[in-house]
Amino acid sequence: MKQVSYKTEIIGGVPIITATQEQSEGQNGSDRGKRAQNQLPYFLSRGVQDQSFIKAGYCVKQGAVMRNWKRRYFILDENTLSYFKSDLDREALRVIPLKEIQKVQECKQSELMMRDNLFEMVTNSRTFYIQADSPEDMHSWIKAVSGAIVAQRGPGRSANTRVRCDSDTITFPK
Repeated sequence: MKQVSYKTEIIGGVPIITATQEQSEGQNGSDRGKRAQNQLPYFLSRGVQDQSFIKAGYCVKQGAVMRNWKRRYFILDENTLSYFKSDLDREALRVIPLKEIQKVQECKQSELMMRDNLFEMVTNSRTFYIQADSPEDMHSWIKAVSGAIVAQRGPGRSANTRVRCDSDTITFPK
């Protein structure tokens, strides 16, 4: 059995334990695909890749009831945004259909919540507060979710389905 070493980081006040990657395969571009493959949840990396996804990665989200912050693994596909306890889990803790998302934007209250790289996702039933690891990652998530919503709703729909963009705010009509 292959031994794996781990590193522990504290991100957003949450201890994060991740497996370190071995560098024995070389540093050239030919092993990039292998490294990206290793970052997938194991149920996606074991040949069950019939479902394609747009973006996947860890973020910290605020709980709905206790309002505590927990690190979760998010997967965005063409119809849903799902999050898991870790990238090893098979069962999603929650699946949010993209058609329920009304707005994705950088959080204006990030100073009040004392969180950097915070964005909010407004749905019909709840506002999700999600913290990315960096400003680039936050903008990448906002752009990816927004793009997936636009792609799902399709071009050429009526004027009522236009997207309104104000700086970093993207609002989707019902």
